[in-house]
Amino acid sequence: MKRRDFIVRTVGAVGALSPVFARSQSRPCPQPTLQLDQAPPVANACVDSNGTLGQVCAALTPGASSSFNAGAQSAFSQADLEWQTAFYHDDLHGLVQLMGKPANADTSWKHQYYDTATGQWTVVSNGMWNNPGHIYGNLSIDWTTGDIFQQRSTGGSDHPRQAAWWKYATRSWGFAPPTSNIYSGAMETHANGLAFHPNLYGPGDGALIWNEQANIHFWRKSTNTVQTVGYSYGSYGDKEGIGEYWPAKDIVVIGGSAGGANAVVAPNGGGTPKVTNVGAPPISTAGHSDSGSGGFGSLHVHPLDPNRLIIIERGGSRRVFVSTDGDAWANAGTHPFTRRPYVVCSLRGGLGCLWAIGRDSSGQISTLWKPNV
Repeated sequence: MKRRDFIVRTVGAVGALSPVFARSQSRPCPQPTLQLDQAPPVANACVDSNGTLGQVCAALTPGASSSFNAGAQSAFSQADLEWQTAFYHDDLHGLVQLMGKPANADTSWKHQYYDTATGQWTVVSNGMWNNPGHIYGNLSIDWTTGDIFQQRSTGGSDHPRQAAWWKYATRSWGFAPPTSNIYSGAMETHANGLAFHPNLYGPGDGALIWNEQANIHFWRKSTNTVQTVGYSYGSYGDKEGIGEYWPAKDIVVIGGSAGGANAVVAPNGGGTPKVTNVGAPPISTAGHSDSGSGGFGSLHVHPLDPNRLIIIERGGSRRVFVSTDGDAWANAGTHPFTRRPYVVCSLRGGLGCLWAIGRDSSGQISTLWKPNV
């Protein structure tokens, strides 16, 4: 049996039990009433399809792109948006989460979100924490709660060995793990990809995955415990790699920077998660500066096909690559995002588009593309 066949079949068997599959990437609309943990039920009126963003996406045919000026943001500068790979659409609550931070400004970490029902951006913070670094590929989301996580430099002075944790339920920032560090030994300054897997220790038993250059750490949310798995130094690249949860396969794809391989992280029946090398992506997958020279890729679940991943090349020739297993990749043409720097979001809830947000010398960038690849 081929390596990737084994991976797909194994995670498929585990994923068949997962409640996340009831809310697939391409589902047309959430249920009218939702309940999170012990919170009271909240109404969800399918705001993603009814709002301006949903209407513009619906009007696009596959292969078409359009400026989306109604969704342009003004709070973040070009410097804020330079060094990151992805922002995230919480279709459960109709929010699009965007982070920002300029270089050499350790207390200027910023956060805002776009409400798909009202079409308005809300600034959560224009400055917080005291840690160097950038967003990189170290921002992630828990699709089951709408919580987001951001790793910052382990050399900083503000909870450096804990990921910052924004809870949707309280609309406030804290840290994860909440009462301890992710690891007590030597650590790299920045993670090599961050991702939240909602079923890593079993259906609904999620964990934050914090990758480094020689270790990968798992914070199990339900028990507030941490596991670490070591591997050969640099196997999955240097710092700043990507992290992406893939609901259709119930796996995380992580790493891939500086010519290194990607790793697939999969559940293991409640035991220590499986980490499998699936080889190097066609271009490095990372959160580098989009205005620099040379190409790198941001990795996303395909907005029109939950069974495929898509890489958007940035800072280079605008190539697009697609994969059905995270291992074998096909060159699928080019994308229309010509202005830069920008960061990309794969819109969920059946919207079917990729959204590029940025800012250059000409002003704000807000472009939608419905891929035909």
